[in-house]
Amino acid sequence: MPRRLSDNGLTLILFIVFMTYALIATLFAEHRLWTSVVFGILFAILVFALIRFPTFRHNTWMGTKRLFGILADWLTKSGRARKPPRTRIPAKVKREVFRRANNACQVCGKLETPKIHHIDRDPSEPNLNNLILLCPEHHDLADRNVYPPVQLRGLSKKPFRRR
Repeated sequence: MPRRLSDNGLTLILFIVFMTYALIATLFAEHRLWTSVVFGILFAILVFALIRFPTFRHNTWMGTKRLFGILADWLTKSGRARKPPRTRIPAKVKREVFRRANNACQVCGKLETPKIHHIDRDPSEPNLNNLILLCPEHHDLADRNVYPPVQLRGLSKKPFRRR
């Protein structure tokens, strides 16, 4: 039975091919026709690989998303795209959030070090309707959008009750 080329191997081969093209294009810059032909062939190989190998297509897409995520993080840290400033939650509002939740996570009822979570992810708005008390586990899940804001807003109105 013939061995199949893994997607990592295919990625490596395509990387080497495109680096070779870049080298050829710089060495033979005066032969524009040949570099265009070579580029067309390499582009056709890339399109074929994207169509023929679904895992390669998925990895290429995920790599592109990761690259744009890194770029967005860099822009945020460099100050070009700023998050709203965090406003300190007043003590009166904190007490009301803890009272409303009976000092427990409003999703599971754990009493273990609950954290206040901003439902709409805007830390500049310490409004009581925008806050919910969550255990560290559910706070992390809420940060990753496992719990949508609509669901959290419904849970924030009442304390956790066992069924």
